[in-house]
Amino acid sequence: MKTLNIPDKFFDEFPDSLLQRNYSRVFELINLLWGTLEGQNYLDGIVLMEPDNTTRQGFDFEVFLELAALHSLHIDITVTFCKDFTGWSNPTLNR
Repeated sequence: MKTLNIPDKFFDEFPDSLLQRNYSRVFELINLLWGTLEGQNYLDGIVLMEPDNTTRQGFDFEVFLELAALHSLHIDITVTFCKDFTGWSNPTLNR
């Protein structure tokens, strides 16, 4: 059984994940990189496609919704992590 790094909150919203079922390589990479800067960069690259990049086929809308939810969850944890370790919570630096 593989360890899932992706929070249960995602599976509460998407119990039968199309991403996990139909795009297992993408799902496994997101899971592997979960909680890292590389993971954020990977999700940014998938969800925030540059307007001039027309070479990608893209995902079905339902899968995109899952990717967007993962992106949002990942931003939540990385912002919290950065806030705790970069001084954002320091009132002197928070002006």
